Amino acid sequence: MFGRFLCVCAVFLVAAGIARAEPQTLKLRDGAQITGEVTKTETGYHVVMKYGEADYPAADVLEVVTEVSPLQEYQQRAARIDPNSAEEHFSLGEWAMNANLPEQARDEFAAAVRIQPGMEKASLRLRQMDLKLGRREQRRATTAAAPLAASRPAVAAPEEPREEWLLSDDDINRIRVEELEPNDRVRVEFSNDVINRYIEAMRSLPEFREVNAERMFRAKTPVARAIDMLNRTDSNNTALRDDIRILSDPQFMIDFRRRVWPVVGARCAAAECHGGDQPVGGMKLFRTTGNDERTNYTNFIILDGMTSRDGRYRVIDRQNPDKSLLLQYGLLPELAEARHPEKLRQPIFLNRNATSYRHVLNWIQTSLRGPKHPNYRLEYSPPLGMKLDFFSASVLDSKAAPAGGTRTPSGRR
Repeated sequence: MFGRFLCVCAVFLVAAGIARAEPQTLKLRDGAQITGEVTKTETGYHVVMKYGEADYPAADVLEVVTEVSPLQEYQQRAARIDPNSAEEHFSLGEWAMNANLPEQARDEFAAAVRIQPGMEKASLRLRQMDLKLGRREQRRATTAAAPLAASRPAVAAPEEPREEWLLSDDDINRIRVEELEPNDRVRVEFSNDVINRYIEAMRSLPEFREVNAERMFRAKTPVARAIDMLNRTDSNNTALRDDIRILSDPQFMIDFRRRVWPVVGARCAAAECHGGDQPVGGMKLFRTTGNDERTNYTNFIILDGMTSRDGRYRVIDRQNPDKSLLLQYGLLPELAEARHPEKLRQPIFLNRNATSYRHVLNWIQTSLRGPKHPNYRLEYSPPLGMKLDFFSASVLDSKAAPAGGTRTPSGRR
């Protein structure tokens, strides 16, 4: 099912520098590249990035690079813009177009149109980029040698995800509900009088017969009330769970977008890899431009549900995070327990101490519920023949807890 996962994927961990200084890149001995505002210190280097700052000992740094390629500069600029601003996406698209980066320009114009459908200048540029990229693919196909074309078809440009290929809003809510943690800072909405229905259902329990129990429950924050309701009811209580609406991303998805997708999506979602028209090795990922909610969750659920062909390994293994194929397939062959089916021109992680490796591992260990997999109750049908497995007894949390049974408050290790 997962024969060629992470094909020829390169890591681009790009962070934004502070506007007052030219961005520089630290090239570390473990292969990672850290970009931001670099300041030399007595013991090494201090780097201010978009999402924080960090210190790196001089012994860990191979060199400090100021000059960047157009693609690297595009990545640095992309990390600095507001992902929800159509104007900023359009301006970045104009820059990418002038820098001869048509694919990146098209992505930015498409993002601007999605955010602001009536933006005519972005729609015009998007059509221009589609024409340009279409002509280029046509020339490539018609000038290829006949034997090569017969044995190795030209790779088509990635197709925009169709509506039916993406998770529904209801499925996104189910994932958010089951991954919700007490420390999440999310907006919660309770519909269909679910608070009163829950209280009535709980009145028979001893703790709800205590004086002031109801008042204390109602006084809790919306997140705390939602956690209480989820902990005290089994996962098949759809009438209650579906009336808890989580209106913003829990931390696991914020971390996925910031820490995990930049590693996986930089090359693995490219047209020649898992972002082409058809699945490669049983998996297709979708291109994400800006913060497209449905695409983000769909890519997450595809990675979360994928296993190796023999079922021995999961792409995301909550019980044994370091055995996740998301990590194993990116290591040097001599360091991996499960080796990538094809030899990579360049490994993603030179070793387990690489910054990007630690980011992904930490996300599996601390951001996702585990070690048992939550029962998402998804209605999603994966497109293009992809097969997702959430229901192995070894990985799925109890589908039917006893009436009044409780959910483990947190599976985070």
